[in-house]
Amino acid sequence: MTISVPILVLLASLLLLLGVLAIIAIALVANRCKCKPTMSEKHVNNAIPDIDAWSEAGKRLKNESHEQK
Repeated sequence: MTISVPILVLLASLLLLLGVLAIIAIALVANRCKCKPTMSEKHVNNAIPDIDAWSEAGKRLKNESHEQK
């Protein structure tokens, strides 16, 4: 019984140390991997032309085959 108590205390402290190290590692990785947008809003707005959704829907309805009758 006297030998098992120090071993349990040692295992508990190692487990606590492992948890603290894991939290520190997660925090360091999260700080390094902050995603920065590669395209600014100007490039995003210029990349997608203004498309009229209603006219596109009308074109699709005209070109769609009517097999669902």
